[in-house]
Amino acid sequence: PIQMLMDKYFDIVPKFVENGEYFVRFGDTIYIFPWTIPDWLSFQPFSINDRLNIVRALLELMADYASRKNLDEKVVSEYAEHYVFSKKALRFIDSICIFLTGVGMTETPVSRLLSGGRSKEKTNAKKIKEALLEGGKTQHYPKAGVQSIVNALVQSLPRNTAMHTDETVTK
Repeated sequence: PIQMLMDKYFDIVPKFVENGEYFVRFGDTIYIFPWTIPDWLSFQPFSINDRLNIVRALLELMADYASRKNLDEKVVSEYAEHYVFSKKALRFIDSICIFLTGVGMTETPVSRLLSGGRSKEKTNAKKIKEALLEGGKTQHYPKAGVQSIVNALVQSLPRNTAMHTDETVTK
């Protein structure tokens, strides 16, 4: 995760600001992303069956996490297969996994989904409970845009560092 890398290796760290609401599009309609359990229960793009199953799966994940099960070894699809989801809901869950981790639900560890894509060091039961009951507020963006991360990296390099571009990396 970039924040951990910046904290460890950068001398200068850009300021990050909260993004606000996230939106998802289904057809021509845009909905606010359902961060909390009450939001999932009223998330109109899905049938009541899908909504209830999503909440059941989230509660199962919370229980497994609280009982200290190793969620790094279990992928999201292993939880999803315990419930009867529509194809639409499964595509949505897969899309969330891709958004957070870059891979689909058959490869995304449950721990990464629960932590919002952050590493497991940032995950704890209190944060998961707050996210599911009060709403996720974990997504931040660099105040001056992505270029501010590059600028901070360059400014954090030792003065005698030589930078090479357009070169093939070899071992």
